Amino acid sequence: MRWTLLRDGKTLSSAQVPLVISSREENPGAAFKVAMQGASVLLVAGDQPVLSFLDANPPSGRRLAVRSQGFRIRADRLRAQSANRDDYTFTGAPTDFYAPQGHWSIFSRWPCYGDWSFFGGEGLSPVLWSKRSYGGDVVAEM
Repeated sequence: MRWTLLRDGKTLSSAQVPLVISSREENPGAAFKVAMQGASVLLVAGDQPVLSFLDANPPSGRRLAVRSQGFRIRADRLRAQSANRDDYTFTGAPTDFYAPQGHWSIFSRWPCYGDWSFFGGEGLSPVLWSKRSYGGDVVAEM
């Protein structure tokens, strides 16, 4: 398998690694990860680093496109993650937070449906603080 990092049609870096093909249904294929931080890009296939690039003139923004030739990339198996993003759905204990004010708990949305619940606060101005420190510009959506 040949990996190529392009910008505006120009090759920035490339690498070639063996591709193991399996026809078994329980083996969904090779996993790969693209890590971007600052001016650096790292491609890892399985658990092995494949390609790295230090960009002297990195683009502003965080856009990435993936294209394949000779095989199909299954979009339903693509996952995007960011080390600079926290996505709390509160499916587990909220140990990354502390509540200096109000009562925070699991509340039933409708008492007749036990599985319709949410994490919420009540009382006079309930406050929930994250224990994590953030730097730079911060956006909070809830």
